[in-house]
Amino acid sequence: MFSKLLKKVLRTAKRTFGGKQQKQKQSKTMKKRSKAKGG
Repeated sequence: MFSKLLKKVLRTAKRTFGGKQQKQKQSKTMKKRSKAKGG
């Protein structure tokens, strides 16, 4: 139970702290995926 709570807190912390970084990473991965789909 405690581990689950800790993971949840860590997840929220990551969201708040590295929100911009995460968005950048997501955009990069999306671009790669689109390129792969395009062939």
